[in-house]
Amino acid sequence: MTLAVLGTGLVSPFGLSPRDHVFLGRVVLPSPPRPAFADADGNPIRLYHAPFLDVGAPPASRMAALATLATDDALRPLRDDLHGAPITLALVVPRPRPGLPTDTAAEIERVLAARLDPRSILRFPGETGTFAALEAADAALPQAPGVWIIVAVDSFVSPEYLAHRAATQPRNRWIGRRPHPSEAAAVLVVADDAEAARARYPVVGRVDAVALAAGAASDENDEPTDGAAMTAVVRAVAPATVRLAIGQMEVDALRRRDLCLATAREAARFRAGWQDESLEARFGMLGAAIGGASAAYGLALLRHGATDLDVPPPFAFLAWAVGGDGTRAAASLRAEMKGRAAPEIAVALGPVLPRPMLADATPPDAVPGTPAALAETPPDTEKLPPAPEAAPPTLAQAPPATEEAPPATKEAPPATEEAPPATDHVHMVEAMAALLHAEACAEEEERRAAEARAWERRPPRPLAPDEALAPPPAPVTRTDASPPLTVTAFRVQIVHEILEDIAVRGRSRDARPLASRDEIELSLARLADALLALGNPLHAIDAWWAVAAAPPDPDNPWTTFAAVFALACFDDDSALLALRTGLERLGDAHAHATAAAEALALLPHPRAPALATDLVASPVPAARAVGIDVLVRAGAMTPVDVAAHLARGSTSMARAAIRASARWRHDEAPTLVLLLEGWTLAEDLDLALAASTALLRMGHTAPYERARAGAPPLAHLGPRALDLFVLAGDDTDLARVEAIVSASPVDGALLSALARYGHVGIWAFLLHHLKDEDLADEAEEALRTLLGDAVPPDEGDQITAWRAAITRMKLDPALRYRRGAPWRPSVVADECRSGSLTAAHVEARLAELGARTEIRATVDLARPKPEIDLALDALAEEARRDDAAFTRGWR
Repeated sequence: MTLAVLGTGLVSPFGLSPRDHVFLGRVVLPSPPRPAFADADGNPIRLYHAPFLDVGAPPASRMAALATLATDDALRPLRDDLHGAPITLALVVPRPRPGLPTDTAAEIERVLAARLDPRSILRFPGETGTFAALEAADAALPQAPGVWIIVAVDSFVSPEYLAHRAATQPRNRWIGRRPHPSEAAAVLVVADDAEAARARYPVVGRVDAVALAAGAASDENDEPTDGAAMTAVVRAVAPATVRLAIGQMEVDALRRRDLCLATAREAARFRAGWQDESLEARFGMLGAAIGGASAAYGLALLRHGATDLDVPPPFAFLAWAVGGDGTRAAASLRAEMKGRAAPEIAVALGPVLPRPMLADATPPDAVPGTPAALAETPPDTEKLPPAPEAAPPTLAQAPPATEEAPPATKEAPPATEEAPPATDHVHMVEAMAALLHAEACAEEEERRAAEARAWERRPPRPLAPDEALAPPPAPVTRTDASPPLTVTAFRVQIVHEILEDIAVRGRSRDARPLASRDEIELSLARLADALLALGNPLHAIDAWWAVAAAPPDPDNPWTTFAAVFALACFDDDSALLALRTGLERLGDAHAHATAAAEALALLPHPRAPALATDLVASPVPAARAVGIDVLVRAGAMTPVDVAAHLARGSTSMARAAIRASARWRHDEAPTLVLLLEGWTLAEDLDLALAASTALLRMGHTAPYERARAGAPPLAHLGPRALDLFVLAGDDTDLARVEAIVSASPVDGALLSALARYGHVGIWAFLLHHLKDEDLADEAEEALRTLLGDAVPPDEGDQITAWRAAITRMKLDPALRYRRGAPWRPSVVADECRSGSLTAAHVEARLAELGARTEIRATVDLARPKPEIDLALDALAEEARRDDAAFTRGWR
């Protein structure tokens, strides 16, 4: 068999399309909705309900609304292609259960029939209904050409069902902690492959094989599972090598054990490194929608290249399910990789930051520059379908395919890879391991079966008087009466959650050691993917930024980082306009300007230089500062240009200009040196120290010479003057350093500066503060900066351990120390590239190298981690060539 998949849809509380579920699922967003029901004791019930539907609506109306949204999404790209082709609607609905009215399927049929005008409607029950529908489509389409729209839908959002679930204890050992109740609708639009080629339908994937088989163990009994039925199904449909299986692995023990037994017996197919996905572990219990959801999700996952597998698509994957009645089912599907639209709005992130993997980034009806993906949905897709006015006409109902005695299987897919030869050593080892595992499983099953038979022979326990009449389930009450969101508001809410997550990642990237940046930047790249998956949410980003940074909080510039990073993902005029508008709302907020510039350094916008040229002419200091930073990083500013901006007096612009100054030596920028001298006495002490540091890095030692003589900026900087002696001092400055320390409050910054000064005479001071509960961690880190890892990590807080280590080291008072060795440029460079330091601590050490050597130590720590690693490696090589000049460690 080969069925062409023309379109897919997937709607749940976690997204409105398969693409949403792939990219939002990778970043674990959106957050689950807040509980809407409580049990009899007032405890909230964990439930995933679609925020864009009224939580009090009956299940039939909810399912009809979900099915409508998913169907519209699946058919949207096919509007001009079907041309009135005959439609068969295959409706996959849940089996009867408490809280589910008997006319549920009829109401869903009525709503969908009014929209689709199908020539016939068929029903398929339960979790395996999608697979039965695919099988029926394969049998029918060659004789009756057309299009089958398979709609699988379920909803557990019902007070009656929740009360029943709370009151029902596990009936057998297979039912453990099931996923939280949820709801979803999944759609597969399929046609005969030959007919699809003849009619030139767009194809997103293919179904190569499908199989169903009845198994003994189910949710309704205590039969031990031997995995035989699942093995037969997998054997019938699986490709030669299985790399991905999507189903119910994390649902319960029955389903997990069933697939594990099948994979053990088919170990030659399931080679090392194969991956399983369990949608219900992330999106909650999907019921009858699970088969369609697994297929739609898997096709989107492969089409967008969003797997973590070493082998890139295309390859076939398995979608599988075990029904509550014991039916086992699976299908083999392939994603069609040809014809994917290139990202229309995605920015090329270059080879360093992981590139967004999104294909079809702009929805078909999106217009660049407009928030098409956030546009209001038509009214008929946002409102719940009305209750039926009359009983629907009698519709054809397909018999459950799984009730047939023999397993229903279809031909296996064409082999895309040859099976490994029997003489392959790895294959033989895996086959032997699989055989041993299967034998162990069989023994365990036999033991359990014997226990079950013994249990069945026991006489039933007589009911106690209070058990004779089982009480009805305790009532469930609704606790959330808030109105549902519109679809637009739901998407906006997701955008805001993504922005908040980007802000958190930006803060962590700045505060945590460089070694953590690989993981953080991968998360940021995935968040960028998630934004692109939502279409073009520029208005939502701009609105969030306007509120989050009004007024700009100097202690939280990461809101601006998040907004600028998000806008930099989009390459159109609207994104540039939103960037400029947002930056010009910042006034003179220098922390926000710095964060914005770092975001553009991490994820450079293709038109950032043009934007920066406009920004440097802006009347707003923060916007101008961002322009300076971007142009300096692009090498488009001279010392004269930077000096002109430094002369204007704005705090934000001064910081940007001072950061840029370290790129030149003092004799290359005399005007800049004169202006920086004035900034060494700025009222803002951080700014004054930055100016003094910049001068020392340029090779202009006047700030140190004046501090050594007791002149400004020594008194002006206070404790911060200690950094001048770190950058340019020697052992003759010890008395001056001690005077600064004795007149200053002790904090982590002071301990760090003392350690970097490197005189062995300060170890006792550091050791004393190891007993200070508030400064113990900082004192230990300072001791390691001075003495290295002389003490194991688990003894780092013990004074006696440090004293013993110092005695063993036999420190020379004439030497300057760093990490337990005489100070040399290579030791400092190795510190920088160790990954154990934060960006601020690395920058302090780069300043040392710039001030004490001829090295232009200007590594841009805002760039992606791979670029930083390359720059620090090059710096280390250059530093080693200067080691010979530092025999004592002092300048």
